[in-house]
Amino acid sequence: MNRPLQLQKRFQIGAVLLVLLVGIVWNNVSSKRNLEKVDTSVTSIYNDRLMAATYIFDLSNILYEKAALGHTAAARQQAALDRSIADLIHKYDNTMLTVKEAALWRSFKDNLRQYNIADAHSETVFFNKAIGDLKALSALQATEGNSLFRKTQSSITAFALSSNLEMALAVGLGIITLVLIGASKDAMLNLRQRPSLN
Repeated sequence: MNRPLQLQKRFQIGAVLLVLLVGIVWNNVSSKRNLEKVDTSVTSIYNDRLMAATYIFDLSNILYEKAALGHTAAARQQAALDRSIADLIHKYDNTMLTVKEAALWRSFKDNLRQYNIADAHSETVFFNKAIGDLKALSALQATEGNSLFRKTQSSITAFALSSNLEMALAVGLGIITLVLIGASKDAMLNLRQRPSLN
């Protein structure tokens, strides 16, 4: 084979290897992004959906307990329930809220405030509104959790495809390497078998 043809073949093989290497690096970066999305989604499912649903459940229970005690409860009991409610509200405030969830949460806090200052005739109305807001928030947790779950599944599927692509690129790189090793051995054998002109 003449020298220009050899250089052209080497350039083509080098270009193919470069494309494979760039593909592997790009795929690796893409895989890391998908893993970060999965991590974010799983963390959000736990912190912003599961724990938020627990806070809602606890708030609902405490409100029912407070309503059952009524105005006959000792001030110390009422204060303990109010502290528990305030603690749960603080925890829920620290979760990531959607626009709809934020509106329901504001409504709940307004109705709770009204319930706490209402007279005996109107407190039932505000209690029912606050409980209704909690029920709506609870239903929203399931909807948002399902949405996050679907996003997580999508990211996991993309990660699996990315891993398969990376494996295929690595196999291609290995095959090209073996071909190059075989070709270089053949070239060396041809050089050894050539008779010397001297």
